[in-house]
Amino acid sequence: MIDSDVYRRPTRSSAWVLTKPTARITSWQPLAQMMLAGWVLVIIGGRSGALLWLSVAAAAVAATTAFVFDDPAAETLAASPCSLPRRRLQRATIALLGVGIWWVPAVLLARRRAGDLSGMSVVDATLEVGVFVAIALAVSATACRLGDRTGGGIAGAVTTMACFATTFLPHRRWLPLPADGAPNPTRHLLVLLAVAVAGIVLASTDPAHRRPSWERSVASER
Repeated sequence: MIDSDVYRRPTRSSAWVLTKPTARITSWQPLAQMMLAGWVLVIIGGRSGALLWLSVAAAAVAATTAFVFDDPAAETLAASPCSLPRRRLQRATIALLGVGIWWVPAVLLARRRAGDLSGMSVVDATLEVGVFVAIALAVSATACRLGDRTGGGIAGAVTTMACFATTFLPHRRWLPLPADGAPNPTRHLLVLLAVAVAGIVLASTDPAHRRPSWERSVASER
């Protein structure tokens, strides 16, 4: 009989050791560069089109979060104590923090340029940015799982910008994102956010770190 002590699940402390290396190899440069370009775009945009430039810049920044899931060291880290879901969570946290740090000053800059943001619901706009980030990460995670671990960023970024482009089309129920004037945009965005997050979770499962069947049977016998 196999002793269950032979196999030990990674502890939190052992997994935390790899947090710094994981953050260090994360491809955050595209996101940082687009954050800077997005601020510039909002600043130099015309007063009449401040809201449009803000939405374009926000979609572009959200799209570049897809690159944080590019994992050139995936094969090396496959057997490490830090599982794929944990590494993805660390990278997604970097992406969310980056977008949050960018979004608040961008809204303030747009308000200063336009003088009034009454034509935009800040809550819905923030939720829409969150949906774009979730779409970018979900597509990137799926592409990394199905193909090259370093090609998910491009797939996620292109898909996100394509989804953003549909917001300029007349409203149709089959479109992925609600257009301007669409009924119940908040509910639509919340459903999309839930679906995208579920896609990230499913694409981030790590068979290499599943608990072996023999250990589960031993634990049940105890």
